Amino acid sequence: MLGSFPGHNHRSASKTLVFGLFGWAIGLGVGIAWQSRGLTTCAASRAWRNIGRVRDEHWLETHPIDYA
Repeated sequence: MLGSFPGHNHRSASKTLVFGLFGWAIGLGVGIAWQSRGLTTCAASRAWRNIGRVRDEHWLETHPIDYA
């Protein structure tokens, strides 16, 4: 952040600080998402499995199988 604010540039210090904090927030978010990708994958696969199970149960409720 300080390297992008040389004295001969016409950027204000507050603008440099805002963009620096914005970049920090993006980097932190991407880092957290990358570190929790295993947990996210596990949660997503369980959600898809549960969606399929509930969909099958609802289908069987409306289309009962009569073996008699």
